[in-house]
Amino acid sequence: MANKKNTSKPQEDVNASSGGESQREILLQMEYDTLRGNLGSLKMKVEQLRKENEFLQNEVSLTQVESEQFISFLSQTQEKRQAAIATRSDRSHEELQDLQRQRKNMQEKHKEQASGVQREIMQMQNQLAKLNNEIADLKDVKTLVALKGDFLKKKITCDKEAQENLRALMVSADEMASQSLVSYMTEVFNENKRVREVLESLLQRVNILLRQQETLLTHRRQLLLEQKHVQKLIAQRFPQSSKPLSPKQRNHTKPPEKHQQLKPVQLQ
Repeated sequence: MANKKNTSKPQEDVNASSGGESQREILLQMEYDTLRGNLGSLKMKVEQLRKENEFLQNEVSLTQVESEQFISFLSQTQEKRQAAIATRSDRSHEELQDLQRQRKNMQEKHKEQASGVQREIMQMQNQLAKLNNEIADLKDVKTLVALKGDFLKKKITCDKEAQENLRALMVSADEMASQSLVSYMTEVFNENKRVREVLESLLQRVNILLRQQETLLTHRRQLLLEQKHVQKLIAQRFPQSSKPLSPKQRNHTKPPEKHQQLKPVQLQ
């Protein structure tokens, strides 16, 4: 009886140790399956983020091309506007010169008219002198005063009309030049303001896409780090069961490529 009891104890120890090892293998296998499932999910997320990153990069490239085309269009438009401004300025300068020539001609005509009026005045004064001599004997002072008053009124009226015509011509020329220049400058300012608003809207869109790309790149790097960590844990815990990666899997586990960092664009 004592011998049977002594032989049964080692058998029980062997069974207990084999049961513990099998339970440990089951737990390790479950943990290994869980880690493999997590690794598969991470690979799917990395692939999805890679596709989203490619889409965003295409959008950013397209937006940059559109922005460059729009900026080139704006530059050409600005050059045309500058040329138009220069042409309009030259035309305004020529118009001002024409108005100055017209004013000079009017002044010369006014001088000629004034000279003619002076000659008429001299003639009328001579006639008046003759009349004075003729009516000296008659002593008709009232008639002489009335004639002199009419003569002075005509002279004042003629001088006033000439001055008013000259003043009206000068004022009209100045107003026309000022109104033309102010109207064109207002039109250019409004057009530049509208173009600047459109450009600012495009630049805001580019900056938003750049920030989204930076966020996705950061998230992708974090996921790749987590993937490496999980692979390291699997290699440490299951050195015998870990299989060498296929070339396709090695390509998926490569470190993230360095993407070109695009700086946000600011409107000058």
